Amino acid sequence: MLGRLDWSAFDDRRPSAGGTAVAVVVHGEVVASRQWGTVGPGGGAFTADTVVYAASVAKQFTGACIAELILTGRLSLDTMIRQLVPALPSSMAGITIDHLVSHTSGLPDSNRLDVATGFAADHPMSNSDRIRALDDVRLDAAPGTQHRYSNYGYVLLAEAARTVASQSFGELARQTLLDPAGMHASDFLDVDHPTATPGWSDGRRVDIRFTSVGDGGLVTTLSDLVAWNSWLPSTPLGELVLGERPTLPDGTVAHDAWGISIRPHHGLRIESHGGAFAGYLVSFVRFPSHDCAFIAVTNDDHLGPQDFNRRLRLLANSGLARHLDHSQPAWTDSHGLSVPT
Repeated sequence: MLGRLDWSAFDDRRPSAGGTAVAVVVHGEVVASRQWGTVGPGGGAFTADTVVYAASVAKQFTGACIAELILTGRLSLDTMIRQLVPALPSSMAGITIDHLVSHTSGLPDSNRLDVATGFAADHPMSNSDRIRALDDVRLDAAPGTQHRYSNYGYVLLAEAARTVASQSFGELARQTLLDPAGMHASDFLDVDHPTATPGWSDGRRVDIRFTSVGDGGLVTTLSDLVAWNSWLPSTPLGELVLGERPTLPDGTVAHDAWGISIRPHHGLRIESHGGAFAGYLVSFVRFPSHDCAFIAVTNDDHLGPQDFNRRLRLLANSGLARHLDHSQPAWTDSHGLSVPT
């Protein structure tokens, strides 16, 4: 059982252009929730069913699609990515699906690449457009030697999945993940019909116009993320994507593998990921030892990702207070550490 939840971290939220919704889930059921604000100036209330852009939370769905292809024998972790995306430069000849999944490919900083290509919310770019940015790229590290978070690695995974499945990534995700999980309001941007509620960044309206997927590209709702939280751990996919993280030669753990960061929080294991992009923030953290999760979404980025995640962390700390060991690091300080067994 959770202790008394302290909502003050969110209750002090100042008025802004958009809204926020938070859910606390125990044994698959929402035991507490709050909503604040509207979808935008003059709009209706922001609710658990408001469709938002999920940003990097999409990576765990990309990882799960790759896991589906592996478990059904259509793909191997040892497959070289250039076998599936032959246009990639020879500098990437040693990168495998495993390296991409575990963020150990050696690909350079994604933000630098996005700046070079002009990738932005209102720029209608596809995966092919973004992959062309890799034409002249040299790796920052040998594959498999360093854990470096890479958006482009997950764009390449989505492209690999599309090639292997002979269908759009969004169609594959719909068939293998979204429909089975009951996520009927969710979709990826490379299919025809998903539309997110506009985001708000510094009071400016943001409309997502690109179709690139893999590192992001998912539109969803808080209600659908609640469904995903319950569904994934109960499946064979969950056994793979929530399994042990690889330890690298320098002794660090590739905690972000499969798009789900597994690391300790005050002595407890968490399975989590956040997302932040152009007016949208999402924070998602599961505590499997207590079968509970804390999930928050907003279409207004005025808080910023660090403060948004901090507020969700304080809410989780209040509910799990008697189970936490504050002599151990919080999740903000435990990147690369091994997790409790």
